[in-house]
Amino acid sequence: APNHRLVKGTQEIEAAIQSLNKRGIPCILKIIENTPHTKLMQIISQADVVIDQLLLGTYARLAIESMALGKPVLCYLREDLYEFNPIWKDCPIINVNPETIESTLEKILTSSREYWREVGEKGKDYIRRYHSYEYIGDRFDKIIKTISPNEIPEEK
Repeated sequence: APNHRLVKGTQEIEAAIQSLNKRGIPCILKIIENTPHTKLMQIISQADVVIDQLLLGTYARLAIESMALGKPVLCYLREDLYEFNPIWKDCPIINVNPETIESTLEKILTSSREYWREVGEKGKDYIRRYHSYEYIGDRFDKIIKTISPNEIPEEK
């Protein structure tokens, strides 16, 4: 679901899919753009695997929503950003880049459905632990409690 094809590595994804199909590993790539959110969620719910991006080095809403739906997610996570994102140590995203996308897709596509289900369940658990309203609310609550009452602006 690219919104910036050059930045997300869509060309590399398309090339990997074409190569896999030529080698007899059947796969269908659906690029979803300019689609209402409810329709996008329907499409993701029917997907086997979701690829977020290969170049940026972090994940965002597409990966979060896909994991929440129990889908294995492929995305590039930069090693140097792990120190700023300690929750990534538990992240079940399958880390890929332009050089590894084809071989990783091949491994996944030739894996059992049970493997896909296990990765999907890990994603759902990760989202519950680190991206739920409860988790985010608790984080903000802790931040707010560290602010001095004198620093909180009064409502008008």
